[in-house]
Amino acid sequence: MASGDLIYLSGSAKASHPCAKAKIYRVLEMSTFQGLAQEAVDLCMRSLKEASEYLSRRSLPSCDASLQAFQPLVQMMDSQLFLVKHLLLLREQVAAFECELVVSEKYFNFANVWEALNLKLPDGILGILKPTVYHAEVDSKKDIESELKAACEALITNVTAHITQPLAAVNTKIGHFLASPGVDRSSLKDQGFMQPDELRDVIGAFMANVKAKVPFTAAHIRLYLSAAPGGQEDPQQEASRSTSTSPILWKPVEMRLVDTWGRLEGLLEEQGTSLEMLGFPRPEPLRELIASLFNAVMEEPWENVVQMVSQVPRRNFSADTTLPAAASQGSLGQPEADKAQAAEGVEAEAQEAPSAPEPLAAEGLAETSPSELRV
Repeated sequence: MASGDLIYLSGSAKASHPCAKAKIYRVLEMSTFQGLAQEAVDLCMRSLKEASEYLSRRSLPSCDASLQAFQPLVQMMDSQLFLVKHLLLLREQVAAFECELVVSEKYFNFANVWEALNLKLPDGILGILKPTVYHAEVDSKKDIESELKAACEALITNVTAHITQPLAAVNTKIGHFLASPGVDRSSLKDQGFMQPDELRDVIGAFMANVKAKVPFTAAHIRLYLSAAPGGQEDPQQEASRSTSTSPILWKPVEMRLVDTWGRLEGLLEEQGTSLEMLGFPRPEPLRELIASLFNAVMEEPWENVVQMVSQVPRRNFSADTTLPAAASQGSLGQPEADKAQAAEGVEAEAQEAPSAPEPLAAEGLAETSPSELRV
């Protein structure tokens, strides 16, 4: 499957919904086109979400013990970055058509009628009972924005959780202790998990995560969102790395990592713990370290980035692998021969996911409307 094609296509067929829409856009009346386009977009979104879920559940082949800890992170990033990338592609395709993908739907609710029938009311009363009419408006463009925002927030949250896992464990213990009724807050420092040796282990584990997983995550983000079709870096992204997709998507992760660290720092200072004795870096030096690790990956040669991502192997897929029901449908009107190739194509996409194209730009992604994202 070509990395530039949308989803569930063979490289030769390219029978995606947006391609089909482009062919009929100037042929059909606008009202007819909008109905078909909305159906196609909705099916694409459903297929993308189910394919993303499929990637999150797939097993990875065995690898070196030193890399096994990265496998859950890889599964999550492949799933979420695949979804973000393809939702951006879908939104870009839809934006090319000057039409509103809004459909007003009416449906009847017969609940009151059935209740009346169960009560065995006289026929005269039954005759005046009418079902309730409900109106609903479906806007596919807003649905894309909503799904894109949710996918970005999930990626940011999950990446942060993987890196801060050692801190989360001790923060949970602290929270449970402080939430206990009648607890003396000053006795927190006497708990076993607040002893210097325990805290050094937590700090060491977190710093090890930062030094190992920040570059590893940065490589995935850059490879997914900065690649042009064919797997090479997009020249436009290469020329403007400081303002391109990857740094902007990473910024909320960096902020959350530093905030989590800062909360633990505040608790330790409140308990009178010597941060220097624990080797506890201040939030600002930590932020600078995280930024430098990320920026170093942004400046790495493209081949080195590919090699970093390839450290954790992905499983080779066969054409007979079972796909989600919606995913197996491919595109509306896709020939049967192409559907057989599509099953192989989507799994090739999963394997080639790190070479996924299309840039993204957004600021404060978790706090920003998805309308600010652009391809």
